[in-house]
Amino acid sequence: MITELTPTPTAPQPIARRPATIGLVLGIASAVTSVFWVLAIPLGILAVVLSWRAAQQARGRDLRTISLAVGGLVVGTIGVLLGLGSAVLGDVSSGDPVPVVINGIQTATPDAEHQPPLDLDPGARCTVDLGGLRAEGSITNRTDKPWGYRLKVLWEDSGVMLAEGTALLGPVAPGGTTPFAVVSPTAGNASTTCRVSEIDRTKP
Repeated sequence: MITELTPTPTAPQPIARRPATIGLVLGIASAVTSVFWVLAIPLGILAVVLSWRAAQQARGRDLRTISLAVGGLVVGTIGVLLGLGSAVLGDVSSGDPVPVVINGIQTATPDAEHQPPLDLDPGARCTVDLGGLRAEGSITNRTDKPWGYRLKVLWEDSGVMLAEGTALLGPVAPGGTTPFAVVSPTAGNASTTCRVSEIDRTKP
């Protein structure tokens, strides 16, 4: 007598359960540590990648793994967004001024009423000497407090920068005017031009 053996069906093995679980754990860690955005953003991105791959591998075969993967995707994305928000708020609250450009001159001095580039008097002069380049002009303090000034000058030839120089001035009394001269040993020619590219006020 021959007995036929029928194989006993086995429960389907979990597909990608481990990476889905790791993705969920990393996503939770990213959301919890979102204040430390340097850590939270990479953790969140890794959680999203692992969870996405696990969901693709388990599609239609392991609902438990898919649930874990979806959870990892959600909390990982939340962790990345919270980390980005923390990074932006951290930069804004750090007190570092955001540079602005006024009349082609950049300044990081936060003064909307008396913008430092407007303190530059018109008529700055550029000269090319045997010893190098020279830029001259004057600054008028148009505020009601004494301030020092830091300015940067660029020399250019056909749009190509040849040299740059910096001058520190002050303190300049309210309403007062002071001359400046910035020099560079770089050789120039008849087509060399100069311009003030940055002006900031400094404490006297």
